[in-house]
Amino acid sequence: MDRRPTHLVPPHRPAARAALLLGAWIVVLVGGSSHLASADRPRASSISLASADVRPVAANGIPTRLAAPAPIPLPPVVPELLMPELLHIAPKRLVEMEVTAYCACKKCCGPNAQGITASGKTVDYNAGKFIAADTTVLPFGTRVSIPGYHNGEPVEVIDRGGAIKGHKLDVYFPTHEEALQWGRQMILVQVEE
Repeated sequence: MDRRPTHLVPPHRPAARAALLLGAWIVVLVGGSSHLASADRPRASSISLASADVRPVAANGIPTRLAAPAPIPLPPVVPELLMPELLHIAPKRLVEMEVTAYCACKKCCGPNAQGITASGKTVDYNAGKFIAADTTVLPFGTRVSIPGYHNGEPVEVIDRGGAIKGHKLDVYFPTHEEALQWGRQMILVQVEE
C-alpha cells in the first residue's frame, strides 16, 4: 500500500507533488515529533523542496512540513546542447574607417598582379567578396560588415596592401570600373572580434 501523503501537498506546488510521487523521502513533523515515511522504490527525483516552501495541514489540523531531500547531483550542462547557435556569436564593435576599392588589375595591384591575395587565397575566394586591411589592426580572418558592400554581410580580411595603414580598408571588386564607382568613403563598419 502506498502511504505517501500526496493529499497534503497543495496542487499549486507541482515541484513538491512531483517529489512525493517520484519516491522522495519525507519527514512529517507532527506536534514536535518526527516520523519518517518513504516509498518502496528508490528516490528518482533531483527536485529540491527547499525552495518549494510547502506547509500542508494534516487532516487533524496540525501543521506539518515536508523536509527537503538532499539534492542529487546532475551531470554538467554542455552549452552546445542547449543553444548551439549562441556559441558562434562574436562580440562586435563599430569603427569609422576610410574604405576604398580595388580589383586584381595591374593598375590596382602592380605589374606582378596574379590574382593571389597576401593570405595565399585567390580572388575567387568567397565569390570575390573580401577585403584588404592593415593586418596589425585587423588580422587575416577578421570579419567586417561594411554598409553598401556585399549587402552589409560580413566579409573576411584576406589581403593587405602597402598603402593600407591604420584604419583603412580596401574592398575587392571583380572589375576596375566597379572599383572606381565605389571611390573613397568614410564609413562606420562593424568588426567581429
